[in-house]
Amino acid sequence: MAKLWITRYRVKPIGDVDTIFPLDMLRYDSSRPTSQDDVGGIHYGILGRGGEWMKSDEDIQLSHIEHGDKTWKPTTERWKSFGWEVVEVDDPVEK
Repeated sequence: MAKLWITRYRVKPIGDVDTIFPLDMLRYDSSRPTSQDDVGGIHYGILGRGGEWMKSDEDIQLSHIEHGDKTWKPTTERWKSFGWEVVEVDDPVEK
């Protein structure tokens, strides 16, 4: 049976760019928020307080789970195209 590898990484908005969290990147990089705090950060980055669109200004930690291949990396250039940058990528951990 193939091993499962979890790669955690952090993303944040680039500079003062007024951008919302790019939800499609979760699908594209097959990732999900690591904790409930990260879900809250994504929600705030999309809806803010009172349902208004707002820029997220905090790092969001995401997790990617891969079967058998521990060489996966987030698509940094695509993140940049949405105004976000990958600021840290942890080594994969076997699950």
